[in-house]
Amino acid sequence: MKPNGATSPTAEPARNRFSSLLGSRRVSPQPPSSQTILATAPRDSDLQTALSREQQLRQQLENQLAQMSAEMEELSGTLFQQANEMVATERRARAKLEERVKELEGREKERGKRLERLEGAVARIERVKNSLGP
Repeated sequence: MKPNGATSPTAEPARNRFSSLLGSRRVSPQPPSSQTILATAPRDSDLQTALSREQQLRQQLENQLAQMSAEMEELSGTLFQQANEMVATERRARAKLEERVKELEGREKERGKRLERLEGAVARIERVKNSLGP
C-alpha cells in the first residue's frame, strides 16, 4: 500500500481478473431443457456400459485373487512340508552322529584302559628286569 492509502496499480488489474472469473462462474439455475435430457440419455447408456465393464473387470480380478490365494496356500503347504522333512532329516542325521560320537568315546575309554594295562605291564617288566640285575 502507498502512504496515502491507495493500492498499487498492479494489484487492481489482478483483482479485476479474479472478480471477472468469479463473475463468469455465477450462473442462475435453470430447469433442464428437453435437449439436456436427450443429451444425458446417451450418457446413461455409456455409463451403464462402463459400469458393466467395470463389474466384469472386478469379477476377473476377484477370480485372479482367489486363484492366487489358493496357489499361495498350496505353495505355503508345500513349503512347510518340505521344511518339516528337512528338519526330520537333520534330526536323524544328528542322532546318527551323536550315536557315532558315543561309540568313538567308548572306544577311546577302552583304549585308555588297555594303554594303562600295557603301561602297568611294562612297569612290572622293568621292575623284574631291574631286580634280575644287569
